[in-house]
Parts: sequence; C-alpha cells; structure tokens
Amino acid sequence: MPATGPWTVESVHRYPVKSMQGELPPRITLENGHVTGDRQWALVDPATGFLLSAKRHGALLEASARTEQDGTVVITLPSGAEVEAPSPSAGKALSEWLGREVQIQRPGDRQIPFELLVDALDEGSEVIPFTGPQHHFADFADAHLLTGS
Repeated sequence: MPATGPWTVESVHRYPVKSMQGELPPRITLENGHVTGDRQWALVDPATGFLLSAKRHGALLEASARTEQDGTVVITLPSGAEVEAPSPSAGKALSEWLGREVQIQRPGDRQIPFELLVDALDEGSEVIPFTGPQHHFADFADAHLLTGS
C-alpha cells in the first residue's frame, strides 16, 4: 500500500468487553489515544488477579458485548442469555458459563496484569505478568488500523 492516501474507512469496530466479540457502531470517538468505550470491561480471576484474555481462554470469543444508547454494556452469552455489566447477576452468570469464578471489572486507575506465557505455544510454560495501557484493557496498542490489498 502506498504511504500516501487516499484511504477509505469501511467499518469501525468496538469491543466493550476485552476478548469478547464486539459491535459495529456508526462512528467512534478517539480520546486520549484510544477508542472511547473500547475494552472498558474485562473478566478478572480473583484467585490470581490476572485478566482473562482469549489468548489463553478462547471461550471468551463465544460471547459478545454491545453498548446501549444509555452507555450500558450488555453481554450476550453463547446460550443467548444477556447480562448487564456490572450487574450483580453478571459475575455469577459469567462464572457459571466459564466453569470458574470470575469478576467483571473496569480498569480504574490501576493496571491489572494479563497472563503472558514465556512460550506462547506451550501452555505449560512459565506465566509472567504483562500490563497493557492504563485506563482500558488493550494489550499492546490503544487502537488498530487494519488494511486490505
């Protein structure tokens, strides 16, 4: 692709809950370098303190999340059941679905670490903590632009 345009934006995607399927909003807002409302929630394992990511917990990709006009985030589980983040029923429904205790959290002012395997192809390799950007749950970058040929 040439270094100069013109380029056309064909679609924008936002993922209200980290590692779940997202939504196609009609437009996005970039604020402080990231997409407003993107990865504003994540599931956290309270026993380890680590965020759950689809890189290690692929089942997360079976659920989806969307943002209602009032800003409420609704999670749709593979069964079709819907829960609001962070309603009291959300943590329970998500824990039951995943077969392990999880909590749904916002980042706030602290950075919650991800699990990163020393060897990405070996589930038995050492797990080390990795922290991404502050104030939302992105891994390595605040926003991604994907191009086609």
